[in-house]
Amino acid sequence: IISFPPILTPLPKSITVSSFLKSLDTSLYGFNIGITFSTPGKTSSGCALAKLLKVTFLDLDEQIAEQAGQSINDIFKTKGKSHFRKIETELLDRASKLTDHVVATGGGIVLKPENNARMKETGVIIYLKTSLNALWERVRRNKNRPLLATADPKKTLEELLSKRGLLYETTADKIFLTDQKTPEAVALEIYKTCFEKKS
Repeated sequence: IISFPPILTPLPKSITVSSFLKSLDTSLYGFNIGITFSTPGKTSSGCALAKLLKVTFLDLDEQIAEQAGQSINDIFKTKGKSHFRKIETELLDRASKLTDHVVATGGGIVLKPENNARMKETGVIIYLKTSLNALWERVRRNKNRPLLATADPKKTLEELLSKRGLLYETTADKIFLTDQKTPEAVALEIYKTCFEKKS
């Protein structure tokens, strides 16, 4: 998810944007890119957070489908994973230049080091962490998951999470657990932790 009020204070030349943001109260400043395993919750939580912050919500996967003129499934089937990742990187670069947005990214965004570097340069990265069982309950009936179109989708999900889990945790600046929480509750927790002004 990405939310970010613009930075009004000029940056000292000797530090990066990300280190500058980390040194500030994020209730006043922030560009936060949320990374999460690709589940329906990231979009719902992102929308809810955007409403709390009174900014615009953008879903990167939806932007990819719109630009390609195809669903994510069809992109994978007709043009392959590498083509999808190429568009994803291009649109992440474009999204990183936005202000006053909350942007939801797909789960595979962390697989390219250049994506992680871009997110680190431009903001605070939030990982919405969900257990394997909770993830499976969310995606088991969804047929629009090309990476899970296998003979044993739950096993595939477990393998994907095992491969990506450490990347998520090492890339993220903030981690929020989502099990047994509504998207609205997750968004409120992010808002109170990262953006609410402390008296």
